[in-house]
Amino acid sequence: MPSFPSAGESIPAATSGSNILFSQLRTSWGHGSYTGGSDPGDSDEENISLSAFNGASLSDGTPVSNSSGLSIENDFCGNTFLIPVSGVSVSVTDTTPNESTTITNYATAVVSPSNANGTLTIEFTTASGGGKNATPASAGYQSASAGSNQMNYTFDAVTSNTSVGTITVNIKQNGGSVIATANSPSITIQETGGGGY
Repeated sequence: MPSFPSAGESIPAATSGSNILFSQLRTSWGHGSYTGGSDPGDSDEENISLSAFNGASLSDGTPVSNSSGLSIENDFCGNTFLIPVSGVSVSVTDTTPNESTTITNYATAVVSPSNANGTLTIEFTTASGGGKNATPASAGYQSASAGSNQMNYTFDAVTSNTSVGTITVNIKQNGGSVIATANSPSITIQETGGGGY
């Protein structure tokens, strides 16, 4: 009996002695938001055809195209269907951090679903207000993974408790535009009497 790919698992390779069933393709694509043909959970395989997979995206961002005909060997074997990012959430360890400090793993962004694939990148932004900042250790887009991603932040010195607003997290998948974004709770840097001026 053939084994069926689980979420994020690649489509079986065309190796000697192995077979790929339409139902395996459908199951793989079902984990990547399959929308064509029959219900991916349906055990009835009579109505499955290669053309039902036209327009599916692979994890590298390449679309499956029926323009010149589809081939299981050339278009599917050894590839993985794209599992798209559906969202991101962000939390911080302290909404009232002390001035003139750096906090390790201060912001945590969780990219969902946990099996999203392709090339993921993440941006943690600077929170600014009153001329003061909460600044991430790394600026711009960095490599990310589905699930948890963390960032260190440094907080400016202040002369009084100062709100710097929120940290924004942006996610891209296989380049292109931002596909998920989230904001942290509002952050207020605390004047401690030692770092202000």
